[in-house]
Amino acid sequence: METISMLSLLLISLAVWAVLIAAPRTPVAAWLRRVAVEAPARWLSNIQRGTMIVTFLLLLIGGAMMWLMQNEGALLFGMAMPEIAGMMLAFDVVAYVDALVVIITASSAVRLRAVRGWLVARLPNRGRARRSRRGVEKAANDDDDGHRGYALAA
Repeated sequence: METISMLSLLLISLAVWAVLIAAPRTPVAAWLRRVAVEAPARWLSNIQRGTMIVTFLLLLIGGAMMWLMQNEGALLFGMAMPEIAGMMLAFDVVAYVDALVVIITASSAVRLRAVRGWLVARLPNRGRARRSRRGVEKAANDDDDGHRGYALAA
């Protein structure tokens, strides 16, 4: 029974996308675009970076609890999740986590530049000779007045 419903859901999704691609200027396609594309995009654009980080941390904690304690971990995490989320909102943990991520990212960028500079200074040159350009001096008997071309020997 579940296989039939999953198959029908897949076929309906493919039909929606087929209408959006094959007939994009019809009223049905315009309505489908508003409902299936623009509304979710508008909703997803309101999600902030800190919210995503906290969600990832909660999923990581929940996954670790379920991995360590199997079914009991899932039950415990399910019961504790509203309390954890409430405490995070009460203490505005999202702002603190977001600031922490910005600080870690900035400090790692500085460290990576310093490590790269240190490595370049410590590693030997691999036979790459440095060339210097010498300035071209004009001959004393040059009378071409700055015109370039072939010089004729006198």
